[in-house]
Amino acid sequence: MNLKILSFIVFSLFLHGICAQPLERNPVRYGVRAGVNFSNMNFSKGSPPPAIPIESSWKPGGIAGFFIIAPLSGSFYIQPEYLYSQMGGKAASLGTSYEFNYISLPVFLRWEAMGRLSFIAGPQFQLLINAKQKNEGSGSMITKGLEDRSLGATFGVEYDITSTFGIGIKYMLGLNHISSEAVMNSQEFKYEMLQLSLFYIF
Repeated sequence: MNLKILSFIVFSLFLHGICAQPLERNPVRYGVRAGVNFSNMNFSKGSPPPAIPIESSWKPGGIAGFFIIAPLSGSFYIQPEYLYSQMGGKAASLGTSYEFNYISLPVFLRWEAMGRLSFIAGPQFQLLINAKQKNEGSGSMITKGLEDRSLGATFGVEYDITSTFGIGIKYMLGLNHISSEAVMNSQEFKYEMLQLSLFYIF
């Protein structure tokens, strides 16, 4: 928990440092975001991969939080975000589903390429809040022993429907292995995630 609090403080100071810059022509913009994640636990990308392939399926979850858009140069911006994010997946062959709740801290490079269309890409850091597994209607917490840090590479597009309201789609590819004794007998996996969201810029 101390690591999560420290990360939040560092991230907040980072935002403050950006917002404190004098940017008269192109001011910092603030926004809120809400939407849905579709995530998958890809066991075949574990190290080592399972001897017998584990069939997995995608699982929906919610996301909500805030972000800022701060100018860098020309049509390029930096876009850090602070989100509550639900991720997970299902081991279809066992009928077991997993739900992981994270504090998600992506930092994107934003390119406002043409009109209302923007492209974003960058690293996504995640800190585990808690984790649960469900099987045949019963559930149990599996937070203890689970890797509490996740790192991914994310890219996507955003479209401004109006000057303040828009829609975004992102794809995240997990970069580090996640494992726990409670998940398939310590079988490692990597995340895959598709995110659809609506945002409002103040």
